[in-house]
Amino acid sequence: MPHAQAKFQSTVQKMTQFAIIDDSSFVDEHATKQVQTKSGTFIYYTHAVVSTNLPAINEISNQQAKPTKKTAKVFRKLMDYLHTHTV
Repeated sequence: MPHAQAKFQSTVQKMTQFAIIDDSSFVDEHATKQVQTKSGTFIYYTHAVVSTNLPAINEISNQQAKPTKKTAKVFRKLMDYLHTHTV
């Protein structure tokens, strides 16, 4: 008895990624240097000790060349979190 040919359907789901628009102003040079130096330290700490912070560090590191006030606020929140949640 012949068997029925299996039909495979190719369905392609279109994923839409929405960019988060940060329209806040840029921070001054001193704050930029602070974000850059401390994010480097946090990257080392995250890879060496606690990898759960990596997504937050990655987002900050992506914007460290020209950080905005919103980036600085998120960075400050992360600093507070890391200060209070030690290993």
